[in-house]
Amino acid sequence: MEDILQVNYEGGRRFTSVFSDNALEVPSDQKPEAGGNGSAPEPFQLFLAALASCACVYIQGYCNRKGIDWSGIKLSLKGDWNSERRVYEKLCFVIDSEAELPLKDKALIETAIRNSAVYRQIVHQAEMGIEHAYNHATNGRTNDDTKTHS
Repeated sequence: MEDILQVNYEGGRRFTSVFSDNALEVPSDQKPEAGGNGSAPEPFQLFLAALASCACVYIQGYCNRKGIDWSGIKLSLKGDWNSERRVYEKLCFVIDSEAELPLKDKALIETAIRNSAVYRQIVHQAEMGIEHAYNHATNGRTNDDTKTHS
């Protein structure tokens, strides 16, 4: 498996994700009601922003390739929150345009959203796993070499 990112603790309820490929940093925090100070988006908000932002990048790319003016197109995300399960039961992209879009352009935009990387990752429902790693400083020795024997 390839390394994707590492999360560093910054104090309180604040963390910073650092991406392995380019060292870009993404801060997150919790709202004050959850023990944070609200200095950055919450992790779940970042997830939702990634979903919508990725769709916008794909819409822009598709429109540029087809010569469609996308400057008057805005995208928002809405959803049906299930407070008992603490998940969105449904998420819906809302495409707002200054003028009525032709059917072919609407279809193109819908295809762009469905082909966006984050959307595809969610639909794919990747297998999730959890691993434990022991990275205790060993001064160049293996972890087995650090055991003391009486």
